[in-house]
Amino acid sequence: MATLQGIEIGVGSYVAGAELTLLPMNRITRPYGINHFPWPFIKKSGRRKEPLPRNLATQPSGSFDPDAKPDQMLRLSVTKTLSGGFNKGPQVLLCEVLEAPSAKSSRYTPLELGDRIVIKVFDHECYPQVITFPRPYPPEVVADQDLSREASVFLYMHRIGRDETSKEEPLYRKLTGGMLLAPEYHGTWAIKLDRTNRYVGAVAMEYIDGVSLEDLCTRLDDSGRVYPNILPVPLYDTDEEPQTHGILDMKDESRLKILADILEWVVKVNYSYCRVWEMTYKGIGPLSGRESDNQRLPLPVHPADHFTTREFCDFTGWFPYQWWHDETKFEAWLLEAFGPKIPYEGRKIQDFSLYADLEVHTRMNAARSLPFANEDSIQGLV
Repeated sequence: MATLQGIEIGVGSYVAGAELTLLPMNRITRPYGINHFPWPFIKKSGRRKEPLPRNLATQPSGSFDPDAKPDQMLRLSVTKTLSGGFNKGPQVLLCEVLEAPSAKSSRYTPLELGDRIVIKVFDHECYPQVITFPRPYPPEVVADQDLSREASVFLYMHRIGRDETSKEEPLYRKLTGGMLLAPEYHGTWAIKLDRTNRYVGAVAMEYIDGVSLEDLCTRLDDSGRVYPNILPVPLYDTDEEPQTHGILDMKDESRLKILADILEWVVKVNYSYCRVWEMTYKGIGPLSGRESDNQRLPLPVHPADHFTTREFCDFTGWFPYQWWHDETKFEAWLLEAFGPKIPYEGRKIQDFSLYADLEVHTRMNAARSLPFANEDSIQGLV
């Protein structure tokens, strides 16, 4: 009975109209909680796993100041719950900014009074209270693990392409906000829950006023196939006049253009920004400094050399259902959308390379390091 009451209090803290006070989190715990991430709480003197740094039932493991100055705090009013509820895990809330911090930080994009944002709250009392495999941890630890990974990803994507002084570096750009990969990042915070005298972690991000691919489709059975809407649909999920928002044509051509944009971002992110390796067991072990195969390619890999329909079972029906049973049609579309698969020859006009180029590119780099190397002998390796 006590557990149920706790969950009710937790969810009740986030109902529409509730006001939340958020304190800036100055240090985010390194991502942990799944097998390829190491345990972050290890003393420098050895590799022995140490206990958790504090009681996670009352506050997250990241560093924050409970006595933060008012000009550092963020105050929000909850507009509605976008996702969450009893035993659902993270609570995703649409909020309005009542007071924004006047103290600026380079770690996130600042906010202003009246902005609408989304916060993802990692409150263990909203998590399932039964410990299950493969995550044999109590809910407060699971919530902290989820927070560590979510916050680390957003901070990384927000800061990519910047040096330690936040100066933008050439050839790279951040991946949050606008038409980029992820919503804009507005910081990681600790929420003070007044009635329970505890703190919970939260990640603040841009509110995207739109509809998801899932909302544009229906699933009628357990096969996973989606059935896209036949008629054009408004692009924004709002009560205002739809004609001011633009209409999405739901024909094959429009749906495939959206899918092509997704695939292009995946291969480009894997190539240019794939640094998560450095935080894994292998990345900090004997293979430290080794790049992934995607990073070692001379250019991002061609989508037709990387994807099959098996990676996109959740999209079956968004692309023509017949392709699931005929892979050649899916590959033909990839070649039409991204051009032919051409081995890398150092052409400036090329957008993609192939996995077969990896060995050639490795041999060419090795040849360049030899004494008396010349370009003719190097090109002869192609």
